[in-house]
Amino acid sequence: MILLNKIFWKSKNFFVLCIVITLINCITVHDLSLTNTKESKSEVNPIHLVIKDVKITDYDDDEKTLYESYFKSNLKNSFEKSKSFHSVEFYKKGKQYINSRIIDIELIDYKNKVYIHPLYFPLSILTLTIYIWVGGPVITYKQNYKIKIDVYNEKLNKLNSTSNDFSFSKNQNIYNSQDRTEEVIHNRFKFVLESIQKGL
Repeated sequence: MILLNKIFWKSKNFFVLCIVITLINCITVHDLSLTNTKESKSEVNPIHLVIKDVKITDYDDDEKTLYESYFKSNLKNSFEKSKSFHSVEFYKKGKQYINSRIIDIELIDYKNKVYIHPLYFPLSILTLTIYIWVGGPVITYKQNYKIKIDVYNEKLNKLNSTSNDFSFSKNQNIYNSQDRTEEVIHNRFKFVLESIQKGL
């Protein structure tokens, strides 16, 4: 009975989201979360990573500066928790850095969109909602990212400039919505981390 109640409330919230998406066709999600939700097997990079500037050129609303600050903070916290580098810190003018790489990050394309799956409504009606309860796809989550990394040495001489892009699309049903959300966040973390390591 407890399990049935959990499924009911989880699916209820999920259906509310579906209705909202249907009314406006598509939702653009300004999600800047970065979390290593899966155990990292990569070796620790001995570099001291220094994060200087972060720009999100794909956002043009009034809260652009807030988004950039939030992403920058998440970046530092996520890399510290995952122990991806020897150390991670924000750039401070006048400070002497040793064995460090200073980076500027520009998110040229940063889109997270949620769509209603095209089969959801017709098959739900034809099967009297059996389609939903057997785990048919209801929502499609799409990610499209393009990032540019500028790398400098301790004296702010540019060493490298690289760009990288990433696309991801997954379906969600009423049972795997949490798993898909964690996968989406982890993919974002992995993409940013690998882009920076590529530039270093």
